[in-house]
Amino acid sequence: RPSPLDKFLMSFDKSGSEWVLFAYIANEPRMIEIVEGEESPHTITGSYISSLTRDIVEKENNLVGTETDATKIERLRSGMVGADGGTGLLEGATFLPRSMSIRQAGKKSNFGFNYAEGYRKWAADNNVSEAEAKSIRALYLEEAYPGIPEYWEQVEHALEHNNRTLTNCFGRKRRFLDVWGPDLTKAAIAFRPHSTSVDIVNQFGWLKWWDNRHDFQAECLLQVHDELIFQHPMQDMGAATRFAESMKKYLEPTVEYNGHSFKVGTTMKVGLNRGNMTTIALGDITEQELKEWQATL
Repeated sequence: RPSPLDKFLMSFDKSGSEWVLFAYIANEPRMIEIVEGEESPHTITGSYISSLTRDIVEKENNLVGTETDATKIERLRSGMVGADGGTGLLEGATFLPRSMSIRQAGKKSNFGFNYAEGYRKWAADNNVSEAEAKSIRALYLEEAYPGIPEYWEQVEHALEHNNRTLTNCFGRKRRFLDVWGPDLTKAAIAFRPHSTSVDIVNQFGWLKWWDNRHDFQAECLLQVHDELIFQHPMQDMGAATRFAESMKKYLEPTVEYNGHSFKVGTTMKVGLNRGNMTTIALGDITEQELKEWQATL
């Protein structure tokens, strides 16, 4: 009978890919600058919508965390003490979200407003007032990333002049046949980022593994929108390392949009179950790193 530790899970995740792809597809200068830097896009977006420094946004997030109660957040923010002992670190803010941290507002904006989501839906999805959502949306599109509405106009123009058809960088085409209106436009805006991310996972990740599956000991258990999960024998970490190196190569093809050539990074996690996974740096993965993780079991 096989031991429960005979095999382990290896996850290859592209969960951050769509924001990266959107930056280049929309050709939004600030977003591209963030993608090519090393700081968190959520922190930077929070800085833009609040007019506070990134250090203050991070400090406020460390205090507020994921709290959503406005009264508790106000009390937590009262602990924002400066180097001189003063409590006015947030006084220079042009806007402070009442029901979440500044960084959380940036994070939720990054995953919603790129695709022309309205403030009413954003308010309902994030359990905030419509007035607050309207302010955050305006700051996101006017102060943080003013190039996004221009991209929306370009998508509408492409639909009008290309028989309602869009094509992603890998040649996948989609013709939008729904009633002309906001819903069709939103679907068209999302098409290139979403389809490119999915094509990377399916065509370059899963299909490459399938074509070369006899070279590996890994078995594919699950493919979701932006993630592939395999199981691999525990006793051969050398083979697991070589498999991880191959998956990194497969999942990071060169993508080209608007004259930009780039690759989208991959996050690898390992574990015995999906509820308890450990991130392993995929850039220069070594057999020793996997053995060190194995030794913690």
